Amino acid sequence: MIDLVACSVPLWIAFTIAGAAAARSPRVLHPGEGTVSDAVATALVLSWIALLLGYFTVLNGRFRGQTLGNFAVGLAVRDAGQDRTIGLLRGFFRFLLRLVLYGFFLIPGVVNDLFPLWTKRRQTLIDKIVRSVVVKR
Repeated sequence: MIDLVACSVPLWIAFTIAGAAAARSPRVLHPGEGTVSDAVATALVLSWIALLLGYFTVLNGRFRGQTLGNFAVGLAVRDAGQDRTIGLLRGFFRFLLRLVLYGFFLIPGVVNDLFPLWTKRRQTLIDKIVRSVVVKR
């Protein structure tokens, strides 16, 4: 939740700016029509997804293997075989797979998050795929 709030702030700011800019142009709004056009809204959401992808890829894959949320609760993403970060490519796939599971298939995303309850190393299915583990730091 900490990570989503931190990453959502730029989206909120962008929508506020786009809404304010659109409100300044004189036009008649019809019922159900917002102040931000569909094209602008789509561009902002796609930019936000790119920001999320970069945020989770870089912070989970490099440096200390911690996002802001992981740092706040004392967790880190590490390689399953060695005590090192997973790297950018595996960090990218780790978040991309999570995005796919939750973005297209909500139930498999929830099942993935419940996997640590019954696996020996407390890994999600995605962690097993990318050979990573979340550890207490």
